[in-house]
Amino acid sequence: GSMVWFLEKYFRSFLKALYFNFVRLSKIYGAFPSLSYLEADDKITDSKELKNISDIDNLIEKALKGGGGTDYKPVFDWIEDKRKKRKDTNFPDLIIFLSDFGAELEFLKEEKYSFLNNRLLWIYTGITSTITKLPPRGDLVYFINKDYGVNLNLEEK
Repeated sequence: GSMVWFLEKYFRSFLKALYFNFVRLSKIYGAFPSLSYLEADDKITDSKELKNISDIDNLIEKALKGGGGTDYKPVFDWIEDKRKKRKDTNFPDLIIFLSDFGAELEFLKEEKYSFLNNRLLWIYTGITSTITKLPPRGDLVYFINKDYGVNLNLEEK
């Protein structure tokens, strides 16, 4: 529901731009990154490994699921589970989260999520420029119509 306007208007161009920037980075660093896509509302409804542009095109073309509440904890638990299975404390390098902040995020204050501090980027997709409650971890970028680049650092000083 609440993110439909963003998904319909911007999701395609956002995802393609993101992918091509990762391609550029891979040419600089010599290895293509591992990209995982998770779609969630109150649980993870879809997950895919994105390996090439056709994966992005297929993702864009499919109908996005959802419309029933929002709970981000399953996504962060999925990330934590992957970290444990990989036995890699550097995983993941970056998490990009599109959100209108319509869900509870207080659980991110737990110590087990402290690894997210420098790896979590929130892209606010709400239709207003006012966020009533900032997420407890990560950095924030507004993605509001005609407003690209209002950046706020969320780490507590």
